[in-house]
Amino acid sequence: IAGQYHMRRTFATLPPNDRPAAAGAHVGIIGCGNYAYSVIAYYLRRNYGAVIRGCMDADVNHAASLAGDYRAAYYTTDAERIIADPAIDAVVIASSTDTHSDLLGRAAAAGKHIFCEKPIDLSLARVDACLKEVEKAGVPMLVGSISLPLLYLAVLLLATAGRESGEPGVAAQQRAPAWLIPLFLLGLATTTLF
Repeated sequence: IAGQYHMRRTFATLPPNDRPAAAGAHVGIIGCGNYAYSVIAYYLRRNYGAVIRGCMDADVNHAASLAGDYRAAYYTTDAERIIADPAIDAVVIASSTDTHSDLLGRAAAAGKHIFCEKPIDLSLARVDACLKEVEKAGVPMLVGSISLPLLYLAVLLLATAGRESGEPGVAAQQRAPAWLIPLFLLGLATTTLF
C-alpha cells in the first residue's frame, strides 16, 4: 500500500535535497517506481540499513519520495549524477526497460557494481553487447530474473505436491517438502552484492 501512495505522491514544493549522507551509504537507485520503492529500497534498508545514497527517476516526485522515505542523501532526474558519484559503488537499475542497456553500459564503464532489473534489453544483440561491456569493465553484475526459474519451479512443485494422494496442490502446501521453501527466498539471497 505504501508503494501506491508513493506512486501518487506529488510535491507542491520539493523536499530538501543534498542532505548529509548516512555513514556507509553507497548505493544509487536509478528508477524509483513502485517496485524500487516497495521491494528494492525496502529490502536494502531492512537488511543493510541506510545504504541508499542517491535516487534518480525521470519523475522528480518519485525520486524525492523514495529519497525522503528511505533517507537517501539526494534525489535527481539525471542518471549521470548517480553514475558519476564517486561515493556510489553499487547501482540498482530499476527504470523502464528501454533505458536498461544504456544505463548498464554507462554504469559498467564507471566501474560500478550493478543490479539490473529484468530484462536487460528486448534485443538479443544489445544484450550481448551489454554483457561484453560489463565483462570488459570487470564489474560484478546481477540481472533480476536470475532467480525466476527457481521460483517458478518452487511454485510448480508446491502447486502439484500431494497430487499422487489425490489432494489438490494448494491444500498440500503444508506437507510440501521443506527444501522447497528456500527456493522462494533465493531471490533475496542473490542481492547480497550490496
